[in-house]
Amino acid sequence: MNKSLIPLLIVLATVVLMTVVIINTRTIKQTERGRSSSLISDESDIKLSPYNSIDKIPPHTRPSKRQQYQEKTEIQQMLQQAHAELDAGNIGAAENKARNVLVFEPDNYNAMSLLGKILYSEQKYEHAEAVYRRLTELHKNDPSVYNNLGQALAKQNKFDEAIKQMNVAAELDPESPFISLNLSGMYSAKGEKEKSIKFFRKASETLGGQIIPISYDPTLNNIRNEPEFKQIIKEARILKIAPGEKTVQPGKNAQATQLQLNSYLSQ
Repeated sequence: MNKSLIPLLIVLATVVLMTVVIINTRTIKQTERGRSSSLISDESDIKLSPYNSIDKIPPHTRPSKRQQYQEKTEIQQMLQQAHAELDAGNIGAAENKARNVLVFEPDNYNAMSLLGKILYSEQKYEHAEAVYRRLTELHKNDPSVYNNLGQALAKQNKFDEAIKQMNVAAELDPESPFISLNLSGMYSAKGEKEKSIKFFRKASETLGGQIIPISYDPTLNNIRNEPEFKQIIKEARILKIAPGEKTVQPGKNAQATQLQLNSYLSQ
């Protein structure tokens, strides 16, 4: 072999070797990319799966309709027992049963209302306020919960906030004479005589002669000697002796009459 060709052969051999190395490297990278793509695809399949953890819960671990019905029945029985205990004067037992219901159903309307009533009757007005505030969040269109919240606030001498809540109740149930009486008592206690008399007259237009015993309530002391107040009582006495007077009965919003500032209507 001609010695002059040796360097040329070495260069050609080097080029061939490098070409082989480059081709193999590209092949390995493509293979790794393919595997990575496969993994990503598999992961996407998992994320897009139409099944979730709830679907995989075995049916026997879910409460049956019969169990749900039984729980509802037991809760109703506890509520009935709580009312019975309260009627019997066992306030502590009634409160415990109401709280037991709320363990199972924290937003149970009847249990919360009953608990608020019990706390109010025990003069735990701050605690009653907390219960009724929660009820106003859950039942924004129920005048009774605003009425009762207003009463709990008034008992703490928070008259501005009490009047605010009571006005919401009046907007929801403008025909209620009891809500009007509450507003009258609150405005009287606050010293706003004109507004107090306004709502007292509005209540008298519905209650007629029935408002006479109400007029002796201490919350109305600030307006008792006002000429217009005396005129309302005079007119009510005339209505009382008139034949055929109808007695006002609680209507659809009867619960709004259950907690009142005035002692004659308190629970």
